[in-house]
Amino acid sequence: MRWLLVERYLGRSVIIHTLMVLVVLLVVLGFVELSIQLGKLNDRYTLDKGLLYTLLKLPVYGYEVFPVALLIGTLMGLGALANRSELIVLRTSGWSVMRIFIGTLKSVLLFALVMVAVGEYMAPSSEALAKKLRAEALQRDFSIGSGHGLWLRQDVAGERRYVWVRKVISDKHLVDISIFLHDARTQQPLGIWRAQAARWDEQAKRWQLEQVQRAQFGWHSQTLADGGRWQVMKLTEKQQPTFLVTLALDPPTLTVLQVDTRYMGIGDLLGYIAFLQANQLDARPYQLALWRKAVLPLTLLAMIAIVFPLVFGAIRQVSMGQRVFVGILIGLGYHYLNQLIGNLTLVYHLPLWLGVLLPPLLLGAVGFYGIWRLDRP
Repeated sequence: MRWLLVERYLGRSVIIHTLMVLVVLLVVLGFVELSIQLGKLNDRYTLDKGLLYTLLKLPVYGYEVFPVALLIGTLMGLGALANRSELIVLRTSGWSVMRIFIGTLKSVLLFALVMVAVGEYMAPSSEALAKKLRAEALQRDFSIGSGHGLWLRQDVAGERRYVWVRKVISDKHLVDISIFLHDARTQQPLGIWRAQAARWDEQAKRWQLEQVQRAQFGWHSQTLADGGRWQVMKLTEKQQPTFLVTLALDPPTLTVLQVDTRYMGIGDLLGYIAFLQANQLDARPYQLALWRKAVLPLTLLAMIAIVFPLVFGAIRQVSMGQRVFVGILIGLGYHYLNQLIGNLTLVYHLPLWLGVLLPPLLLGAVGFYGIWRLDRP
């Protein structure tokens, strides 16, 4: 069972250094975020709320920078073993570079599962809560409701409804709603409903419109003197203090909308993609984010693979500072390449899988080719 002890030792060295790098990155990012929030303080958005906002952003940042932290941590961890000649001892005892890679990978993937869980469950909720806290303290409406409002489309019992929401105050409070009713088959207008506000009714699981003005259009044919027919519209107006209505939007969906695409969980992405497709809206940016989450294990695998040629190619000739610098360059280069290719697939309507798989496959191919070269007799 000595091989198991060696694998644990390799994994522990990499995980400890990855945690150190992650803590340093979070401290730097947290300090930058706090300095930004200090410039927004007022009598409502106080220092304690700014600090809380910064703390709520840390799980988001941790999940986002984890691949880079893993790359640098693996470089530092294996580099420390190389400086103490422990990797040379392993090689001379019969361990190939691929065998060391597999032994390191086992422990690292367990650690990666923890970070994936943070990104799936903690980061989206933390991001939504942080934005809500700051928006309420700064007396602003939520981001999706500012400026241009929010449009929805839904079909209900033969009617096609186009819904416009000017402001989203919270996930259960909407302001200034207009609903345009059309015949689903002929697209003939049937009426307009306007409401000052809407609040979510937990019991009915529907939206309760407040101060509603309902204008209904009644259409009938009238015969003219020359035998022709003319469509005549009859307008009926009615005011109601409240009115329950079903919208293609609920509080969980509104909560999801407050989270940046790359921070959404897989379940939230799937639900929102279905919502966009039902309203015939562009879902490709969210599908791209879903693909990126799906291939995250492949990205982490490529990040670890690229380290081994760097460490074993110059075991005793590179200082720790140089390894960190190289890790930062590779991590940033990969991040920007991934963003560039992903955006190109969206702009030019290329297959999304191409934009997601190409960067990790290229990086992984270089890494595994280097490992193969090192193990070749």
